[in-house]
Amino acid sequence: MLNGLRKRDVIIHSTVELMNELKQVVTQLRQYDIWSYREPLEVHDFRTGGYSYRADLPADNIDEVDIEQQEILDFLYEQLSIALTRAIEQEISDRITALKKSKNYAIFTQQFIPGLQLYYCQSLSLKEIAPKLGMTSWDQARRVLNPGELLSKVRTLTVQQLLDRVLKKSEEKGLTKIPPEPNYLKTLAEYIEAFADDEIFQEAAEEIRAGKNRSMNSLYAQQLRKYIEKRTNSIRTYPRTLLLKQG
Repeated sequence: MLNGLRKRDVIIHSTVELMNELKQVVTQLRQYDIWSYREPLEVHDFRTGGYSYRADLPADNIDEVDIEQQEILDFLYEQLSIALTRAIEQEISDRITALKKSKNYAIFTQQFIPGLQLYYCQSLSLKEIAPKLGMTSWDQARRVLNPGELLSKVRTLTVQQLLDRVLKKSEEKGLTKIPPEPNYLKTLAEYIEAFADDEIFQEAAEEIRAGKNRSMNSLYAQQLRKYIEKRTNSIRTYPRTLLLKQG
């Protein structure tokens, strides 16, 4: 994640520093636009390179700032979880729809969810999964399941949804222009992308690259298993419900 930020010319040296920068985003949201005529709540400390609260602020005001920052961080975590859940549901649905329309792989549509279950619940490799799903090769399993592509699409949608929620929140509070200025939007998008990668997607990508003996314990894998379990249970319950209605 930190390497990815450096590629975008955003130099952050540690996770602790990243969290401090996220707090600065919170401060910027409060100061932006209608608050811009006021003095900032924090000032740059040239000795440490970081930021500190202004010495003229009363201690109780600083406590209020800490509370507000924590509330917004809590909001980020909550919305990240919601966005991840919705993105998984949307991308799996889209993938199933695409398989149904595929000339070569439509016959494997019903094996998609069981395949993900074998991959994320039993940690089997694509080579091991292929014969269990009636496929002839590892390449066939890769083209049908393609966990790397699924992860990439879920990541893109999650980041976009989280960005939309943060922008909506700042607009509701009157803290940003509508539409936001390009530089502000770019900076905010970079921080949110880094935040999502650090919390979810970096670990999820490393799991896929691990090969044999992988451990699927990332938040992404956990949420995917919850979705698979929910979907599997609904499929099992549906025929029974249908029979009861017919009876």
